[in-house]
Amino acid sequence: MSLKKIIEIVINGVIPRQLTESKVANMAKCDECGKRFNVSDARSDYNDEFDGELNYDEEYGGQLCADCAISDTSSNINLGRAIDMMNGDEDYDDDFVREHL
Repeated sequence: MSLKKIIEIVINGVIPRQLTESKVANMAKCDECGKRFNVSDARSDYNDEFDGELNYDEEYGGQLCADCAISDTSSNINLGRAIDMMNGDEDYDDDFVREHL
């Protein structure tokens, strides 16, 4: 790419089509919602959300975007807690159980 073209991009904020297509081609597609996402960003967001207690790569391996992975994991955690409440392993909260079972 010529220096003139690079200056034009910076001044006008125009992104050449081949650059945007290349970037999109290198992104993963979420199996749940279908949106394109950067796996590194999803990994970082997921691992930050769960303070490193869970690992994005072990749980999802790049198959889900951060939003879907976080939602799925949170749902599973809450389901597990509701089951524990039903089994008497955790203090019972009727509203919580009704919401998550």
